[in-house]
Amino acid sequence: MKVLLAGFNADIDNENKTKSPETISAAYARISRSAKSVDELRSEAAEDVRKARQSNQNIIFSLGHSSIAEHAVFNIDLIDVSRLSAEYIQHHRLASFTEKSQRYVKFSNNYLVPDDITGKKDREEYVEFCNRCFTLYKDMIDECDKVNIDKYAAKEDARYVLPLSTLTQMGMTVNARTLEYMLSDLNSQHIIELSGIAGEIYKKVKGLCPSVIKYTDMRDINNKNRITANFKRTGECELIDSTENAEMKVAGYYLFEQEGVSHKKALASAKCGRRRRRIFEEIFKKMDVWDKPHRAFEHAVFTFNVNLSASAYAQLKRHRMANMSVQGYSVALKPVIPQTIEHIKYTAQYLDIAERSSVLTEKLFRKYNSAGYYAVINGMRRNVIITMNARELYHFIRLRSDEHAQWEIRQISDSMLKQVKSMYPDMFAMACGKHEFEERKRSIIGL
Repeated sequence: MKVLLAGFNADIDNENKTKSPETISAAYARISRSAKSVDELRSEAAEDVRKARQSNQNIIFSLGHSSIAEHAVFNIDLIDVSRLSAEYIQHHRLASFTEKSQRYVKFSNNYLVPDDITGKKDREEYVEFCNRCFTLYKDMIDECDKVNIDKYAAKEDARYVLPLSTLTQMGMTVNARTLEYMLSDLNSQHIIELSGIAGEIYKKVKGLCPSVIKYTDMRDINNKNRITANFKRTGECELIDSTENAEMKVAGYYLFEQEGVSHKKALASAKCGRRRRRIFEEIFKKMDVWDKPHRAFEHAVFTFNVNLSASAYAQLKRHRMANMSVQGYSVALKPVIPQTIEHIKYTAQYLDIAERSSVLTEKLFRKYNSAGYYAVINGMRRNVIITMNARELYHFIRLRSDEHAQWEIRQISDSMLKQVKSMYPDMFAMACGKHEFEERKRSIIGL
């Protein structure tokens, strides 16, 4: 595992005086209580870093104005961290991540043997299992090549056999307030790798910004690490809750904003189906493929119960503005089986590895708690409750129902779209993958 501080924001006008994000935080903190111009405040902060740090300490930690720490931003390289750690790190929604893709990159036999697993025989069994996973992964890709299966399809489906111990890398951009919470959270998970990552990150930033990152110790939090031995699979994606009369409310609140009428009058006007349709057409007319719909769509909220693989969850979790409640991985259900694996007749070998994964995960979990998750393969299932407003759902569908999306997450997205569109056809008339957008807009708006 390697952690590098790749960059941070600094005051370019005063770069020769100091190179620390703290002076920008201190300067911006004074904006609300000073008549001076912002550039003057920045210059003053840069002249005296000690004073700037004391100011940050008082404002952020004594007065509780933590948002000041958000003005300090870091770019961090995380190299050779496990896929398991990537799940925990990317759980934090107010940071940005780009991770090495198992869809496009062929991974070598490179995985973490965690220090948590202390028993000699357990470590030997774990290493033997991981080696089997990577051998099968390589064999499946080679077999796909023999029968001329697309190289990207081969990698994206063969990865279902890889364990969460697989080493990856990512770039992270994060502000100091979020980073402080992240470090405390990682230190609280009782996984040695996570606390090690937190410690390395803290070493890199504490000397640079001691006044904006302070509380990083372990907290007494609910343990999020569970395996789920028994739950019923109800389907890949099920709509379980939604805003009542969502279409009328979205259209009405759009009128409330645009026409300046009372909310009662706006909702009364939106009761008419023909009127609602015209409102949505007006909204869609202004949209291009990169646009989300109007913010009025945020008043409609939808909740789904999604049953998906670790591979698809790695993509779902990237939609961090959604709200998610996540169960542990199930050691009882059969894994998701990609069609490519069935096509090359490797289903039996794959299911054998999946069974070994379930048995080893449960065994390691009993002995070493959360470290058992390192033996989970990408095909293993978990249940997620995800809540998104209609505006975020549009973004999700635009990306995940596109023709270039990975097949499992696309199936989930298509299912979400089908269910919400059957309830509210006018509101979701323009919900589609990117590749369909222009044609859909022409058919609806006539442009």
